[in-house]
Amino acid sequence: MTLGEDEYFVMGDNRTNSKDSRDPSVGPVKESQIYGKGVFVLYPFSSFGLK
Repeated sequence: MTLGEDEYFVMGDNRTNSKDSRDPSVGPVKESQIYGKGVFVLYPFSSFGLK
């Protein structure tokens, strides 16, 4: 899948029951559709922890 400049590939957290960008009904997500704030960094390990 090739993404546009403002598109993101999103993945669900439940492999058998989540819909994500692999599902044609979801597809790539535009940056304008994303909202929220990350509160925990897993990678890169040098930044691991709560933010």
